[in-house]
Amino acid sequence: MILRFELVQQLLIGDLSLDDLPEAWNDRMRRYLGIEPPEPRLGVLQDMHWAAGHLGYFATYALGNVISAQIWERVTEELPDLNDQFAEGEFGPLREWLRENLYRHGRKFTPKETLQRIVGGSIDGSVIDPGPYLRYLSGKLASLPR
Repeated sequence: MILRFELVQQLLIGDLSLDDLPEAWNDRMRRYLGIEPPEPRLGVLQDMHWAAGHLGYFATYALGNVISAQIWERVTEELPDLNDQFAEGEFGPLREWLRENLYRHGRKFTPKETLQRIVGGSIDGSVIDPGPYLRYLSGKLASLPR
């Protein structure tokens, strides 16, 4: 994500030309991950949005991940046996929770207001909290073989 964000930022402010984008992508892949894509379709053009000329959207995916982790944490606080329900093929309680707390409001509230209604807010008034997402990632990484 950071690679895409950095390159889009450079494109938008004019520090990088489209002609130089493939080499900039490959250079960052080498520096960040120690690999180089063998061809542009497996590198800079792997993203259908970029190939279509759509820039700047990628940060919204990251924001969605952070917000979804906040909502998921609230759901599992209120429905602590959710994983057991899923194992039994039971999704009704989750559907009802989402219907009651999220879906029924539609566009009645702003996204910020909707999130605040679901998860509350912090002392400083901000609504988006990276803590649930960081806990999710830590748990996911902890479960990987070492």
